[in-house]
Amino acid sequence: MQQRESESLGAAWRAAHVLALSAFAIAQPLLDILGENASFFVVRDTNPLDLIVFSLIVVIGPPLVLVSLTAIGSAVSRRAGWFVHVAQIFLLLTLMALPILDRILAHRPGEWAGVVVMGAALSVAAVGTLVYLKATAARMFVSLLAPAPLVFLVVFFHSTGVAQLMRDAPAPDLQNWWTGGPLASVVLVVFDEIPVTSLMDAGGGIDRTLFPHFAAFASESTWFRNASTSHTSTRSALPAILSGKTPSDFKRLPTQADHPRTLCTWLRPTHRIVSFESMMRLCPSTQEVEEAPPTMSAFGARIGGLSSDAVVVYAHVVTPTSWRDLLPSIAGGWGDFAGGGGAGLPARPAFGQRSAIKRVRENPEVAGESVRGIRFRAFVESIRPGSTPGLYFHHTMLVHRPWLELPTGQVYAAPGMMEARWRDAEEAGFGYQRHLLSLGYADRMLGLLVQRLRELGIYDDAIVILTADHGISFQAEGTKRSADQTNMREIIGVPLFVKRSGQTRGNVSDRNVESIDILPTVADLLGAALPWRVDGVSAFGD
Repeated sequence: MQQRESESLGAAWRAAHVLALSAFAIAQPLLDILGENASFFVVRDTNPLDLIVFSLIVVIGPPLVLVSLTAIGSAVSRRAGWFVHVAQIFLLLTLMALPILDRILAHRPGEWAGVVVMGAALSVAAVGTLVYLKATAARMFVSLLAPAPLVFLVVFFHSTGVAQLMRDAPAPDLQNWWTGGPLASVVLVVFDEIPVTSLMDAGGGIDRTLFPHFAAFASESTWFRNASTSHTSTRSALPAILSGKTPSDFKRLPTQADHPRTLCTWLRPTHRIVSFESMMRLCPSTQEVEEAPPTMSAFGARIGGLSSDAVVVYAHVVTPTSWRDLLPSIAGGWGDFAGGGGAGLPARPAFGQRSAIKRVRENPEVAGESVRGIRFRAFVESIRPGSTPGLYFHHTMLVHRPWLELPTGQVYAAPGMMEARWRDAEEAGFGYQRHLLSLGYADRMLGLLVQRLRELGIYDDAIVILTADHGISFQAEGTKRSADQTNMREIIGVPLFVKRSGQTRGNVSDRNVESIDILPTVADLLGAALPWRVDGVSAFGD
């Protein structure tokens, strides 16, 4: 009897040791990096319950699996259980050592750098395991670390981004402010990572050969060819477009909770909202209220998507730098890492998009097309006539890297080119050609949008705005997104086309318009005043 109690006590202490070391080896580095990059959760529609469940999975899941393996080994024999436990201690110490040694040794050149880091980590883990086995003080010290998981959970939920996600969005002012006649519909499409220069020909106009639909739209709208973005990061640029406010607090998340006053909340009392967002949650669609979600399946899908992508993120944390090219890329991406989605494609579409995406996927004519294109088609298909005007908003990840689409929408396999700099002129030139091919596909999607608006009789009277959140540079050996004197035009210069209600003739304006001017421009064209102060001004005002 005493022997069984002793064995049970020993098993409990071993489980506590695995829990403590797992917290340092797995939970802390993963929760730390995700807490500092809370957009990871925004993209996936993560709510407070999701965050709690996910964090508990990260903290409890790995040690639970390891302890279960030890129990299975112990069921075979006490010796087998002990060996399984020792192997787990060695594994966890290796995982703890890898990121630290990689930072110290990653600067070493050569193809053997990863081997050096891994060898050093295994050596450190072997010594640590030996000390753990031989020194009672070491095991007592590990026992004292048992509360670490709780500490890491508290730190995670008090990190700025996660704390912001845990609070509810303030209720928007939904009073009907309009007392005049019929209001125009508003169509706002924000492309991603397009410099205005990519659309232009040698004469400074829109290239009609490569981009006929952009050229056609420019011929009946006002093209502000000196327009510039308000920020070079989507996380700040998109809220600036929708709120009319200059980005200032960069700790804010791209959510309605952090940006309660936007074009969407302002027009909600008067317009039906159809919103397709790729990596923000600023503008909930009216559809999200009209369609009832399958609660449990949606919850399971969100947790599954979080867990799947978190595994890839953690793999990047513990893998030596020189070996990370073997992993699915997370550079410049926002979701579906394991599935290769990357580049702003969330693991699960926002609620209200799903039925439209499903209908598009069932069309055999779009088989093989880009995921980004399918979402654009779903947005177009969601535009329908109604008794009230609509606000049709889409932030599409076209034409953000990775450039994988031909102008037809067919996807091809090629390197993602997600690194921060171009290696040389040849790579920059190759990237530019791929960028133009993908931009040709965006041009095709624009043609579908305009055709749909015309067919529904919405186009003539609607306010239609096309822009991009920021650009990208193709300077040889230069940075792609960090603006300086040599690449400023490419990175901050963005397309901006505004078609006013009833406008049929094109115009080119050289006014220095910014992204923050889009919202006050919409208000001006609707003949209404915004109920809050904005930093932008109407592009058509004095």
